[in-house]
Amino acid sequence: AIARDAASTGNGPLAPTPECDDGDDTTPPQMEGPYFKPNSPRRNSLVTPSTPGVPLTVSGYVFGRACRPISGALL
Repeated sequence: AIARDAASTGNGPLAPTPECDDGDDTTPPQMEGPYFKPNSPRRNSLVTPSTPGVPLTVSGYVFGRACRPISGALL
């Protein structure tokens, strides 16, 4: 799916947002993926009772064009 601008006619993708400089270093580039695998299980959690390791919480922010966080955005 491609995000489209709600104010546009829906004929093209969104323009890139401006840089929001907070004084920190930029995030280093990383490998793309993993991508969807056909016939993979559909579930809300990847964790099962037998999953080893320590659970991690991943969080972040989605910023709009005014460099302010967008409320209610899902990561």
